[in-house]
Amino acid sequence: MRNPPRSLWSCCLAVLLVWMFACTKAQFAPSTGGAGGVEGTGGTMDTGGSGPAPDAGEPCPPPSGVHCSGPSTTGICDPVCQTGDGCDWCSRKCTYAADGIGAPPQPTCADSAKLIEPFGSCIVASAGTSAQTDDCLPGYICLPPRSGANDAYCFQLCSVSADCAGGMTCGQRKLFAGGANVRVCDPIFRSCAGTCCNPIDGSGCPGPGALSCYLVSPDLTQPAPPDSQTVCEFSSGDSQTSCTTARDCLPKHTCVQGTCRQVCSLTTACASGVACTMWGKEYGYCPS
Repeated sequence: MRNPPRSLWSCCLAVLLVWMFACTKAQFAPSTGGAGGVEGTGGTMDTGGSGPAPDAGEPCPPPSGVHCSGPSTTGICDPVCQTGDGCDWCSRKCTYAADGIGAPPQPTCADSAKLIEPFGSCIVASAGTSAQTDDCLPGYICLPPRSGANDAYCFQLCSVSADCAGGMTCGQRKLFAGGANVRVCDPIFRSCAGTCCNPIDGSGCPGPGALSCYLVSPDLTQPAPPDSQTVCEFSSGDSQTSCTTARDCLPKHTCVQGTCRQVCSLTTACASGVACTMWGKEYGYCPS
């Protein structure tokens, strides 16, 4: 039998080499795992040409979406802006704590459950110590409405009213019973020209009863006579005498020049029998 021509051997060798190269490339080529870019169990992430995926050991960025109108303060962190290099933002937030009665609030990093919504019921841990924390969202803090209260609620932290969402104003409340004040966003005043709660029968506030309806001073920038204003607030006391704000008084009362007064109207007379001093068109207070 005659030997095949040399050219035939060359063609066969070339075909064999091409086949081996194609098989090897198919075996070791990375899978893109379809449109999602993720392979099955134990697969790799396709970066889509945007560079390598972030290292799992890199620090988490500070929380986004926090209302902060001005520059953040210096120190370990800023509780209002949720910025700073002192916190592990993957699982912590910046909040306030104070170690003992009379101690000023100090920024500190604390565990964050990131579960409780604004004005939602919350739990404070280690109140009045340097380890004080709560389960409110970053940028919010859990405060009791009054001394000795068993309930507490999440308030948005602020430095000025521009920090507050939805037109709220920046006020002051106790960090804990007997503690110093922190600045937080107060609930919004509602004009009775629109929809306001009823400060006499207490109706019109949302929730299961944590909020009470209070009459507050009318907006004197309105044309006279202005409409009355009310607010759904967390009652901070049971005072019938001295007060700083309406929430310091019993429900159905308001604060007038530092004294708690019964709320009245043209159709709801004062218990003392005196005439109702109108504080706007709809509601007023009993002068004695």
